[in-house]
Amino acid sequence: MSALVVHPSALALVPIKPTTSTAASTPLALPSRFPSGGLPRAAAGPTGHTYLYAANTSGTASGSVVWEYDSKGRRVGEMTGSSLGVQRVATAGTLVVLACKKEAKVMKRAGNGGKWACLRTLELPRGQLTAMTGDADLMAFCADEVVVYELETGRKASIEDMDMPVSCARIVHLDSRPYLLVPSTDRLTAYPIDTEGIPKAYNLGLERAGRDIVVSGTQVAVASEGTHGEVAVVSLTDGDVSTIKFGVEVAGLSWIDGQTLAARTVSGKMLVRDMRTGSISPVELDQPVLDVHALPTPRATRAPSDRPLARVLAENNLTNNLAASAPPKKTSDKNAKESEKRIVSAPTTRAPTAPVRTDIHITPLNPAASRPSAAPASRVISTASTVRIRPAVIDEADETTAFSPGASASVRRAPPPHEHNGQSSGGDAPTWEAFEEMRREIANLQLDMLRMGRGLKNEIRSAVSPLVDELRSSRETIAKQAAEIERLRRGY
Repeated sequence: MSALVVHPSALALVPIKPTTSTAASTPLALPSRFPSGGLPRAAAGPTGHTYLYAANTSGTASGSVVWEYDSKGRRVGEMTGSSLGVQRVATAGTLVVLACKKEAKVMKRAGNGGKWACLRTLELPRGQLTAMTGDADLMAFCADEVVVYELETGRKASIEDMDMPVSCARIVHLDSRPYLLVPSTDRLTAYPIDTEGIPKAYNLGLERAGRDIVVSGTQVAVASEGTHGEVAVVSLTDGDVSTIKFGVEVAGLSWIDGQTLAARTVSGKMLVRDMRTGSISPVELDQPVLDVHALPTPRATRAPSDRPLARVLAENNLTNNLAASAPPKKTSDKNAKESEKRIVSAPTTRAPTAPVRTDIHITPLNPAASRPSAAPASRVISTASTVRIRPAVIDEADETTAFSPGASASVRRAPPPHEHNGQSSGGDAPTWEAFEEMRREIANLQLDMLRMGRGLKNEIRSAVSPLVDELRSSRETIAKQAAEIERLRRGY
């Protein structure tokens, strides 16, 4: 358990332990723009965020700033109220209400960052504001009169007349209906908000009127203005009342959790009451305490178990699963042979092969036609692996019947290489001289293309040059005409 403690010149994160009186606090400096003459005040929200502002300041721009702190004490945002200063701050769900001099501003978070935007403004009741409390979507302002607003719509909620003045109040939900809790000298009254009903009264038994009221679940603690430090703890479910005496005058209360109550004395001390044992222990701090706000308890991590693994598995009924997952037993050689006999192999089939054409002749080129070995190796082209494919020749006489329906094509095979035109196959092989001749022809074609391009450029230049001269002369004529027009316009 930890709390955010407000001191006159700083903030502090203090771990709260009812059994010990000393606490190692973590100081947090006030913002640099915090007014030097103001006292820090804070309001806590249900999300664990705390909103810091300066009390008793007016007329300065710095007094209108409210700073937002998260549950770890880090400043994560800020919002601006009126230029006349912020009197009080209260939270209602995810909304924050700033009570300024003449109006109240309902602030809503704008995006995921620390920026806030004004949702709407509300009219404050007449007189000096004595109490301000909110819950869910409702906010109550107590002054010469009590006014309750619905923050999302800005509508005034109806509430029955009550005894005045109201020094402190809290909004709670009983039987799924909102009520305004207002303490007095001898009783605690719950006034229904925006619903018809009879106010509920709880006996307090205090000697003097209530100074502060805090709620934790169905427990309500009310501190009286007496010097004995009487605090009445009331259960809203059955109405049971128990009285606590701290022995010194109590200025404010704060629930740390449902079983720990922190009291702030008028002299600036901090006392902690353990509701389970009834013990009261002081918390020694270096500076006086102005306010105390509980922070949410971080979620505890599950500690590893010290029990043996076999015991844990037995308790979780995992023995059967382990037995089922054990490796299978070895089989004998006889069983292995019988299992091998049961193996049946599927018959293999050969894929049908494509028909082979017999009218294609592959003729190797004559190696003797290649360049002699005396030539450089880089210029020699090997033709030993080159092949020539001769397609089938269709007889012209049978061309009409070859593709007619019901007739078989008459195809004449190509003659052998040695019988084709009565020449040997070696005479058709390309020679080195043929490659050289082809290279020279390609080079000549490139030169011809360059000459043609140069000739076209010269022809275009000769055709455009007269036009350039005409444009130049036209420009000079236009300049002379412009000068003449300017002279005539001036009249000389």
